[in-house]
Amino acid sequence: MRKTAVILGLYNHLPEGVSDTVLEDTYQTCYRPFLSTLNRFPEISVVMHFSGCLLKKLENRHPEFFMLLEELIGKRQVELLGGAFYEPILPLIPSPDRLGQIELLTTYLRKSFGRRSRGCWLQEYSWEPWLASTMQTCGIDYSFLLDEQFQRAGIESGSGFPILTEDQGRCVTIFPVFDCDRSFDKKLSLENAVDRVLEQRKNAELISVMMSGESIGNLWKNTGLESPDIVMEQTFVWFRKNTLSIDITTPTKFLKNRRTAGRAYFPGMASRQLLLAINPVRYDYATNHGSLRQAVAWHPCARNLYSKMSYVHLQIGQLRGDKARKKNAAEDLWAAQGADAFWPAPFGGIVDPRIRQAAWKGLIEAEQTTRHKSAFKSGFIYADIDFDGEKEILWQANDFNAYVNQAAANVFILDWLKPRRNLCDVFITDSDESDPCGLFIDYISEEHDATIGNQISHPYHIRTYHAEKADKPADSLVFSADLRFAQPIASVGLQITKRLQFSKKKISVQYAISNPSMLSVNTVFSVRNTLALLPSELAQVILDGKAGLLEDDLDTACHCVDLLSTENSMSLRIETKQDAKISLHKITTKHGVWNPTDQGIDTLCSWNLELTPGETLIRQLDLYLQI
Repeated sequence: MRKTAVILGLYNHLPEGVSDTVLEDTYQTCYRPFLSTLNRFPEISVVMHFSGCLLKKLENRHPEFFMLLEELIGKRQVELLGGAFYEPILPLIPSPDRLGQIELLTTYLRKSFGRRSRGCWLQEYSWEPWLASTMQTCGIDYSFLLDEQFQRAGIESGSGFPILTEDQGRCVTIFPVFDCDRSFDKKLSLENAVDRVLEQRKNAELISVMMSGESIGNLWKNTGLESPDIVMEQTFVWFRKNTLSIDITTPTKFLKNRRTAGRAYFPGMASRQLLLAINPVRYDYATNHGSLRQAVAWHPCARNLYSKMSYVHLQIGQLRGDKARKKNAAEDLWAAQGADAFWPAPFGGIVDPRIRQAAWKGLIEAEQTTRHKSAFKSGFIYADIDFDGEKEILWQANDFNAYVNQAAANVFILDWLKPRRNLCDVFITDSDESDPCGLFIDYISEEHDATIGNQISHPYHIRTYHAEKADKPADSLVFSADLRFAQPIASVGLQITKRLQFSKKKISVQYAISNPSMLSVNTVFSVRNTLALLPSELAQVILDGKAGLLEDDLDTACHCVDLLSTENSMSLRIETKQDAKISLHKITTKHGVWNPTDQGIDTLCSWNLELTPGETLIRQLDLYLQI
């Protein structure tokens, strides 16, 4: 009876930013049961991938696991699968970073276990044709793509044999794989997945099945059994019983003795889960291969993170003469490139503020490393930071970096350097340019002409500013906007001059609001700040010197609000120079299958303005950063 060769694989990753509690729970219910049970079945071999950041945590917290893994590798029962150290989506990061991350994990595995990995794991099976030359440059011989991706590329995979693909004459081998979490109508265990594929592909000579290690815990909970160890024992017993029909092997063993199925080429693609998650409404997976670049364009949080990542990469590239500093900066950058921060990944991903904060921390640390302290001077940089064809303005200083959008004249990234936080990094479902996050976002609300009694406009975000040439001081930006509203008997409107001034631990914004029309105008002018300060981090809210409570909503008339954080003794102060109504409320996001998640605090400062013809009113708002 002909046996079917079977490759069994497990890929394991927890993103930077997850809590120690999550790590420990996942270890006890997923990683430990699999490896300790596998040790009792020496005839079963598997290929395993661990992200470098996860493996280092396991080495520190559970050296016994590390020792057992080393023992199984030495017995050739486990074949380690390499990849990028911090588990990025490889096609989204620059070529030097791809090479650096793969080599970093390869070196770590070689030093830890004495073996150089010859395979590369691709996060979410993300692929671009030029990855073949990248892998070959790093000494990688093979990788895996989903059987579904083979079909979508028009490549025959019925035999299960791998194929060769090349870029610029450099070849790698690609195995078609069925994923227990991705390839079926529901999540399956390893034995159930193999059994189903054997039924579907009766003539297959090779079957490759991969499984996310983190899904073992959920499989166990669904069985009702008392321990995940029993679940894994049932899995390996099934394979032991079926040794007459299947021959368990590893990719390296298979490639030594078998042929490939020829050469073919894949278009850029990724898993269905990734492409649907980043564009669930407009994306048609059945007819569209999609673009991985859409992962960084689908939400402002992802776009800002990608923009900052690209900017820091350029800064590191300009470092000369200090290899140690350049290496440290590069590794901080790589730590920020993990895929989870760009899309709603299994552990929350971009929806989880802790995962985004971990990415921003790496980027800010990398940027700080590139600065020559003695030569650094505060000032403005004009550059197209977010690749929208328009230049943004970057204020760089010792305390914070502020990225300013010229059309809206608002700060959309504020890097607070000492605590390594981006205070504008707030995730709002379906957020776009019409309802942005950031600082000093201006609105006109409920405007009407008292004489005529007609409403002139609905509330809207002012994004028609033009940059003006600022005189002195050199730490200021000046913008102007001319708002006109046509009425049957007259034209009314406002002229706004907005000055942003940056100083040590403080940003001031001053508005000169004028009525150039022949009629009086009554309006409500509001300035919104969305702050990436989690309600759980708040130790106290102080209103005009008196302690208050941040419930779901808080509206009050006051001059000053202090938000005191429990982390690093951070505090933020929002202060107005004129009477204003200040409202505060939690920003909570409900996205997909995840529970509602606190994202930050929304503050809105509003002034009722009554402007007679030709009158100008001044309003000012200050933001203080204290630590």
